[in-house]
Amino acid sequence: MYQVGDLIAGYRVLDVLGRGGMGDVYKAAHPRLPRSDALKVLRSGHATDPVFRARFEREADIVAPLHHPNVVTVYDRGVFDGQLWIAMEYVPGIDVARMLAADAPLDPRLACTIVTGVAAGLDAAHRRGIMHRDIKPANILVTPGAGNPGTTGSLAPEAVKVTDFGIAQVLDEVTNLTGTGITIGTMHYASPEQIEGRRVDARSDIYSLGATAYELLTGAPPFDSPSLHGLMTAHMYHEPSPASSRNGALPAAVDGVLARAMAKNPDDRYPTAGEFADALRNAFDTRQTLVGPSMQPDSPAYQGSSAPAVTAAGLPPSGASHDQPTDPTARARPEQSMVSTETLHGWAPVPTAPPARPVRRGVGTVVAIGAALALIAGILGAGAGFVSTSAGDLETPNPPDAEVSTTAVELTWSHVDDATNYVVTQNDEVIYSGPDTRFTAPRPIPGTYTYQVAAQDEDGRTSELSRNSEAVDVFMTWGELQPIADLYHDLVPASPLSTNGFDGMRCWGEDGDLAFESSKRTVWCTRYTDDDAQTADYQVIVDVYDTPEEARAAADVTAYNLRGTGYTTAQGYTGTLYLSDKQRDQGQAILAYDTGDRARSVVWIVMPGKPAAAAADLLKRLPI
Repeated sequence: MYQVGDLIAGYRVLDVLGRGGMGDVYKAAHPRLPRSDALKVLRSGHATDPVFRARFEREADIVAPLHHPNVVTVYDRGVFDGQLWIAMEYVPGIDVARMLAADAPLDPRLACTIVTGVAAGLDAAHRRGIMHRDIKPANILVTPGAGNPGTTGSLAPEAVKVTDFGIAQVLDEVTNLTGTGITIGTMHYASPEQIEGRRVDARSDIYSLGATAYELLTGAPPFDSPSLHGLMTAHMYHEPSPASSRNGALPAAVDGVLARAMAKNPDDRYPTAGEFADALRNAFDTRQTLVGPSMQPDSPAYQGSSAPAVTAAGLPPSGASHDQPTDPTARARPEQSMVSTETLHGWAPVPTAPPARPVRRGVGTVVAIGAALALIAGILGAGAGFVSTSAGDLETPNPPDAEVSTTAVELTWSHVDDATNYVVTQNDEVIYSGPDTRFTAPRPIPGTYTYQVAAQDEDGRTSELSRNSEAVDVFMTWGELQPIADLYHDLVPASPLSTNGFDGMRCWGEDGDLAFESSKRTVWCTRYTDDDAQTADYQVIVDVYDTPEEARAAADVTAYNLRGTGYTTAQGYTGTLYLSDKQRDQGQAILAYDTGDRARSVVWIVMPGKPAAAAADLLKRLPI
């Protein structure tokens, strides 16, 4: 922790702007130029970790060329006294999280201005293949307008800027704070696909921006829960309360716009952040008064009211020009036609469709409409849950057997005489209705689950629900990275949160590579020297590609084109081994396989502070 007047990499600390669990932010005088920068010093135990540093530097290199009026510019980065630091553009003002803490919800005009500015910055980043992955109020900075110095409620701020592009991503992926790379603070705004560990693209940022807009307009995030599990469940399976039900001053049209931005299926969201921002502004432009006569913002009646009783919950009255938005950044956003046919980080924007209520993704979307009607008529009492219409007419089934696999929960139960249909519940929620005595339930989110089954006959008679099955625990899975865990099952633990892999290593994963066009998918595993997980003893990284040729080419680049030697693992797999001391203060052993499924993968070992020979010795012990 530094004080005013201290030097950090030549920068002199002028003020402390903020303190957090990952580091501190200072206002600092540039060593040579007559300006102040924002200096973020990351108190991460991974600062001396060569892999973390390499990824940190790569992310900074990707973000640094991104210049946009709605994005905080990254100037420089480095290491000082063993701590990583980033020099960024200093933005005078306040972050939106603090604005909400002081006065929530925000005036709709200010909220729309903020959303429009953020959307412009996001679209500029998405066109370069850069995602933010941590959009939330705390990562949005606002500089008040010239006429409102020091206030948080300026309706025409001088600047709206997004910060922490890429920085949050590298921190979350390496520290693995929740097993999904998401902190609890971020979880209020995380997309379902990000929570599930699936491939994410620009539409994930749009979901997070929608959740942020929801909070700006209502004063609370769309979902809240005291537990991480509760938040995860809500984002993946529940719909938020309509914003207009939480803030009666909002027009109903806002609900449809936010619902589309936060659709569970990415295909149902707006194709660009700018289109979401435009739709949100248009939702307010109804030219209808809410209560009483229309008032001008500078009228005494308006100034004396606790909530703006003006057109469209506070937007300019009908005399204002619709073509002149109050957002000073609106002209900075490129025309939508420029991005309508562009591929953004692996997905192509689709033509704008009318807002539609997103389809809820239930735990098991297998109940046909006819079966559901029969279920309602036969076994669901009015508000009383699952009851029997003629208890004892049919034998009650035995509790179902439940077995968890990496992708599903396999359920089986005994046949009941005369039964033609069965209904299965998971934690009291119906997930199946049909004639079979076996059902493969899609694997639910992590948690503890019990299952019950009831029988029906063709006349509608119903048995009572069986007793609960044995409770089953569902843990975090590798998702799309599961093939890597299966291929190296003796090395990689069964779950990202587990340490039951080789040598108690802690592992996490990532899908894709922002820096290069690559099919690479990676599982990173670290063996720590202490219980606090501050110092890495060694790391094992498994990269898997679509083809053996891509894997071999990547190995050659990683090994700096060194000459390799033939190698056979303890399990009998052959390949080429490269030993490298090219990286400062670390030795590397890189293994590319010759044949089989492993030929699409590259395994490399990193030994901080030790030569490549030490990495080669460790390789002999690995179950690969």
